Amino acid sequence: MQTVTIFIQAFNLDNYIGECVQSVLNLRGPYDLEVLVVDDASTDKTLEIIKDFSDSRINLIVNEKNLGCIETANIGYREARGEFCARLDGDDRYRPDFLEKTIPIFESNPNVGVVYGDIAMIDPSGNISSPSGCVARQRENRPGISNELIPLMKSNFLPAPTTIGRTKIWQSILPIPSSLYFLDYYMTTQAAHVCDFGFVDKVLADYRIHPGNQHSRMILDKSGEKSTFEMLKRAYNRAEFKSEKEKYRTVIDASHFLNYAENYFGAGMTNDARRCYWQAFIRSPSFLINLGILRRYLGTIIGKPQYEYLKKYFVGSNTKRAC
Repeated sequence: MQTVTIFIQAFNLDNYIGECVQSVLNLRGPYDLEVLVVDDASTDKTLEIIKDFSDSRINLIVNEKNLGCIETANIGYREARGEFCARLDGDDRYRPDFLEKTIPIFESNPNVGVVYGDIAMIDPSGNISSPSGCVARQRENRPGISNELIPLMKSNFLPAPTTIGRTKIWQSILPIPSSLYFLDYYMTTQAAHVCDFGFVDKVLADYRIHPGNQHSRMILDKSGEKSTFEMLKRAYNRAEFKSEKEKYRTVIDASHFLNYAENYFGAGMTNDARRCYWQAFIRSPSFLINLGILRRYLGTIIGKPQYEYLKKYFVGSNTKRAC
């Protein structure tokens, strides 16, 4: 029987943690399951809710003081006892067939170290807001078993809640650097240097969008950009696939500058958006022929009112052109 650790990371998530834990306990399949919950010194009712579960498969670790998401993740990965391990944030949830769809890929492909699937978006109440299918589109028709290093360095398209890997690979990457503000992208890019990835073309988990999501904070305080380029630097410095990484380095960096430019623009951070658009254009001038990107870049120069006028003009003159 295969042993699997699902590591739930929790901090002040009393509105969601019960649903998260229950989704793990409901996973189907003939697996020896450890539900490892690491609570990062929550001050709400999160810990109380976790303790209400009487299932013997739950192994609870409580940090004496708040250590932050990176060190808490290091603890969870280090303490995992299963042959396979997946990390789940305490506000997300699994579909019941998560293990049934992923574990067999490891069994039939010893070169595969990480398996992931597609994801749906849910609102704070747990209602599906986007049924997804976006991961399959971003994979650009690559085989179900492939090396994902370069595509992954170009774009963080792997949905963390659907990702599971061989525990020995995760543990070989530890510790996650404390200077990073997010961890899943770092873990998967590091793993992609040493193993193939498997893809399941099916929604395997639900990712919850709510005001407390870390993604929004990392845009507003720019910590996401800092972490992304630090993570890329660490990847570039690894010896594996050195020539491939150098070949695509300009494209990789350009794609991330464009991504942050678009995020900053959406957040009204025009100076940072303009800076990142410019860095993207320097590395990949082809972005300039995309009228939507060019219009938004000009919007960072001329100001919001003029941008809105231009947007209406362009959209009105060609209704088929995307905003």
